[in-house]
Amino acid sequence: MRRELWETLVELMESVNAIEHDHPELRVTNAVINIPIEVRAEMTQVGFRLLADLPRWEIKTGFEERPSRLKINLYLGDQT
Repeated sequence: MRRELWETLVELMESVNAIEHDHPELRVTNAVINIPIEVRAEMTQVGFRLLADLPRWEIKTGFEERPSRLKINLYLGDQT
């Protein structure tokens, strides 16, 4: 089952926050994440869902669709 876009984004943000948790001497103020991502729209009984997750396969056969790219700039903390 593929995750919804919001679930993938939350996991990415949590992974950046984990850096500060694991290394309290570091302070992350911004991060740029640029990853391949598979995106698919799905209609369900409760409405529209946007599924977006990392590619399922690492082995390239030539038959799979080329994944999109997701680039996120995260700015953490007070930016004033």
